[in-house]
Amino acid sequence: MPWQFIDSSNNSRSNLTQVKRHVMHEYMRQKRLDDGTQETEEKPKSRNTRPRAKKPKAGQKTKKKRTDSIVCAQDSGPCSDISISGQRPDSQLLSRGMDHTPAIRCQLVSVFLDAYLPSVSNPHQRIGGDFTGALPCRLGDSPMLDYSITALCAVYVGSSRQDKMLYREGVESYARAVQCLRGCIERSTTTQDMLYVTAALQTYEVVQPSQHGMGGWSAHVQGCRALLRHGRDGSDSALDDDELYRHMQMVIIAEAVVHRKSAYVPNPGWRPKTRTLFDQGLDFLVSCTSLMEEIRHLEEDSRRDKHHAGHRLLQECVRVEGELNIQYSAVRYCMDFPDLWNTDEFEEHESDESEDLFFDDAFCFESFPVAQVYSLHWATQLLIYMAIERLCCLLDEPVVPGQPSAFLFKRSYKDIIDLASSSAAMICQSVKYCFSPGMNAFGVQVLFVRLWLANQFYHAHPGFEKEYAWCQGIIRKITDTGFQGAPDFMNIHWPPLRHYETTLD
Repeated sequence: MPWQFIDSSNNSRSNLTQVKRHVMHEYMRQKRLDDGTQETEEKPKSRNTRPRAKKPKAGQKTKKKRTDSIVCAQDSGPCSDISISGQRPDSQLLSRGMDHTPAIRCQLVSVFLDAYLPSVSNPHQRIGGDFTGALPCRLGDSPMLDYSITALCAVYVGSSRQDKMLYREGVESYARAVQCLRGCIERSTTTQDMLYVTAALQTYEVVQPSQHGMGGWSAHVQGCRALLRHGRDGSDSALDDDELYRHMQMVIIAEAVVHRKSAYVPNPGWRPKTRTLFDQGLDFLVSCTSLMEEIRHLEEDSRRDKHHAGHRLLQECVRVEGELNIQYSAVRYCMDFPDLWNTDEFEEHESDESEDLFFDDAFCFESFPVAQVYSLHWATQLLIYMAIERLCCLLDEPVVPGQPSAFLFKRSYKDIIDLASSSAAMICQSVKYCFSPGMNAFGVQVLFVRLWLANQFYHAHPGFEKEYAWCQGIIRKITDTGFQGAPDFMNIHWPPLRHYETTLD
């Protein structure tokens, strides 16, 4: 049965029904098949000997779980103190005690965070979607949340260290988390635990996707949208983790960009109370996705007046571009523009083989938040130029009118391609910094939307074969960092468009 996702309605129940249908009738069936395949390789003693636990009520914070979290905090100390720096953890101990020993479960989360987040020795603050840093404090909040955290951590650590027992524990915990989530969806409740669970399961799908590619990831992203919409009445807007919201917004944007649909979620109550330049950049990117959705509808609807609607959209794109340039000036004022990479400073960490993977004149940013803000802006610029390009092709007009509020000028189709190419190149120049020592997996994950746009631009335009091949090499390198879903995500492409060869003189 082909994967089908419906997200054209603002009705939260419609979206929740689609997620529930995916969870029970498609994806869980495939996970059971995956479990059966692994059973032929080794005898699963743990499944046969472990007593079946009584199914808890989803969303209910049981007394036992809360006792576990207290024991973890009092007897075991902070999760960061349990980390075994520089040593391989006893994965068999982790696998045996994960469901029963809070200290072992806490240790697993710590090992995961050591490998996933930028290292403590790296003086970079983290902004823009680092929800995983709050996972240790969430252990014991609910069985559903414990299962989802265990699933993500066990699969990532197990796959990176080739530990089959730990990996299998992650797969089984994923199944339990999804079953608990289904119960909450059926009751149409929205809790903060559900939001954390959905975020963890979405990240799980990027680390270890199902056999249907990114279908499971898309379902969990739509679950994020549905949950945010469901709470828009303010009855349960208890989200107090700004980074969780930023993470959900980023994955919603990522799914919207690749499918050319709007990432707008009509629920301002969830937005962070303290706004940053990163949040402002996300707002611009959401606006661009809405424009791209309208352009897609215009391309698909043969009955609409493309000339009138196309010119209206073109003027709107030019207006957004002007506001984006003003925002860029504010970014340049608050944050120093990145310097070129100092090869001598990082010479000890580099090899000739790895050096070939990166663009010439790579950027070195002052800090990781600065890299996030700049790369997000370049991605938004690239998206708006790609939107203008598609409108030029749709209207059969090789020029773009100037902004009414600015001096009168006209840009050719070639000018738009040059501007887009410049934005794509700056995205690629920032890749090396995200792969630098100490950034770990989180530094690579923030590249997904940015690099996808650059890869899409190079794929769709002749003359950029070398750059496209470079992007493919980086995608393979991302896979090596633990994100097995990167190739499926990165190689989704928009429908081709007709180019104006007469304007490329």
